[in-house]
Amino acid sequence: MSSSRRTFLSSTVGGSLLTLGGLRILPADQTSSAVISNLDPALQRPDQFIYGSAFYRPPNPPPEQRREMLRAIAQEYHFNIIRIYLAWVYCNPKPDQFDFAELEEVMRYCDEFGIRVLMGVITEEAPYGLDQAHPETRFVDAKGRAQRLSDNGNNVSGGWPGLCLDWQPVREAATRFIQEMVKLVAHYPSMYAYDCWNEPHIEPAWKRNIWATPQDLLFCYCERRMRMPISAPRYWGSAATVSRVAALAVNSRW
Repeated sequence: MSSSRRTFLSSTVGGSLLTLGGLRILPADQTSSAVISNLDPALQRPDQFIYGSAFYRPPNPPPEQRREMLRAIAQEYHFNIIRIYLAWVYCNPKPDQFDFAELEEVMRYCDEFGIRVLMGVITEEAPYGLDQAHPETRFVDAKGRAQRLSDNGNNVSGGWPGLCLDWQPVREAATRFIQEMVKLVAHYPSMYAYDCWNEPHIEPAWKRNIWATPQDLLFCYCERRMRMPISAPRYWGSAATVSRVAALAVNSRW
């Protein structure tokens, strides 16, 4: 069964939030307000302008600097939100092993200083154990080349660009990671919203060198995807959307 990232995240993250609480951001065309079930009253001021900064992209900043940096963000710079880039590979180093100790530390400091948290759901950094167990799930470009997991300047934890969500083992593992993360953070008063898809145009079609051709930037041509019936409207919403996304990926003009 075909499953785009959009539908996968909608079913996985949405279901977790309904079960575990936290803030759920509703689509802009709905008239209902966002549901806030666990925020401290000090963080719910309706007249408060949300303004902040990216902060935690593991393993940085170093542990000994985190509390003081968050204090400065709240009390000196008067920001009221941070964005956390929670790398899947960093928090799920082995199958069935999750380590959210550093995340809990940051959440406690945010509670202490009254900072909201925008939680990134980052599946673009997949665990190496999952890649090794299922190498068939690697993204494949239009030249037929499988993309091995690696690191780069923006993804220091490794695991980039993730694995293809058309494969059941990847969907199951990603679902487990998201559910475990939501169970942990949903009960913190500082938990504000979930960023379910960061920069959707980039991964894995990110021009990493000046010689990249259009075929280097088109995905995914893995065995699973190639066996599926071509159904652009079902996967992306419309053929016109597919054309726009492809053009943007080729030109890399954002």
